[in-house]
Amino acid sequence: MKSSHTDKIIDRLSLKYNLPPRVIRFIINSQFEFLRNSMQSGTPGEFETFVSIRLRFFGIWKVQRKKLMRISGQREDKLKRQQEEHESLYNKKR
Repeated sequence: MKSSHTDKIIDRLSLKYNLPPRVIRFIINSQFEFLRNSMQSGTPGEFETFVSIRLRFFGIWKVQRKKLMRISGQREDKLKRQQEEHESLYNKKR
């Protein structure tokens, strides 16, 4: 949030509530930090560990089972390919 429009809103709110702009910015950013931390706390590949979060007047964030399975499958495939490449490079050096 580094646009001039955001800065104007923060300035207006700081004047309205008589708080420093950094406090207003912290209040705004704290909900997104909570959202990020909550989403990161889920275990990859386990749908039940991801929680749905609603930010009032903004929206709902939730993990979709199909997308999670597709992403998890892609990660597994990528790890297998990397391991195979590593083994092939190791065998070539010998």
